[in-house]
Amino acid sequence: HGWSGSPNFWNPIKNHLGESITPIFPILPAHGDEPSLQDLGIDGLEGMARHLIHSLGVADGIPYYLCGYSLGGRIALEWNRQLHDSEFAPKGLALISAGFSNLGAGESRRKLDLERAEKLRREPKDFWQEWYRQEIFGGLSQADIDQRISEKKQHNSHHLAEALERLNPETVEACRQNLPQSPQPLRSAEAPVKTDC
Repeated sequence: HGWSGSPNFWNPIKNHLGESITPIFPILPAHGDEPSLQDLGIDGLEGMARHLIHSLGVADGIPYYLCGYSLGGRIALEWNRQLHDSEFAPKGLALISAGFSNLGAGESRRKLDLERAEKLRREPKDFWQEWYRQEIFGGLSQADIDQRISEKKQHNSHHLAEALERLNPETVEACRQNLPQSPQPLRSAEAPVKTDC
């Protein structure tokens, strides 16, 4: 799932998976009741992916695929970078709005994320109102927005702010350089307007 989202993001596809597939929908660190990144000793996408690899486990001999949306997509890409030349590498990747369109934004995106993190810490209610004024959420009704803001109460605002500061999308470029060695070709798609984050 994406930043400030939850495993519920994947609910629409659960019933469409075949019986031969055993899905795992983890909640990301710093979300819900999960510890903060600082408490877990995580700094950056590399640490986030390493933490999930170890906490979820990669069973020897059991093929698996990674699918990630937004922040989850960037983590999946880093996961693949760390394991791509080992027997524990994923058999394929499916990435949705994983931040490729932000490549090159670099310092301006970093500055924006730091400003957002500070606002989220100081004025979480105002932050979420402003967050949902972004163009990507233009198709949501006010009732939809109110529902999503209500769901944000499951998260610790300080933990989310810290994640904004530590998990910059620009680092996705280093992960992408390893894709030629990936076991399967990568296909990346931009998400439609409807989103849970």
